[in-house]
Amino acid sequence: MGKQISNIFQNISKIFIKLFILFVMFGLMLIDWMIVHTAPRNILYSYSFVIFVCLTSFGLTIFSKIRKICYIIFFLSLITYICMYNLVPDIKEQHLIDGCMDLGNVWDYNEHRCRTDCWKWDNKLGCLKE
Repeated sequence: MGKQISNIFQNISKIFIKLFILFVMFGLMLIDWMIVHTAPRNILYSYSFVIFVCLTSFGLTIFSKIRKICYIIFFLSLITYICMYNLVPDIKEQHLIDGCMDLGNVWDYNEHRCRTDCWKWDNKLGCLKE
């Protein structure tokens, strides 16, 4: 009886740990999706699909019958997500823009760089220094 209760407690704790990890992953990937939501639609749709597959496959690892397949799909989609994050120019640029603006700087869309000498960017006039 004691071993059964111990096994049940271990299974429940594993499920709660996985749900917590899933919740954290969902939050981080949602923030990441919000950063790149202005990317071109075809890239955004494929990026969203990879995030969805990654989260769904990790969530399905709770079920023991399909656990191995779900872990394989999860790791493949996670590798794809990391590759897209680092190698797709539009996604990488969106992250650079977000990082620049988080620091309180201005993104120069003509030169594609972060400007610290501007206080505002205007599409017609460019860098406004005063």
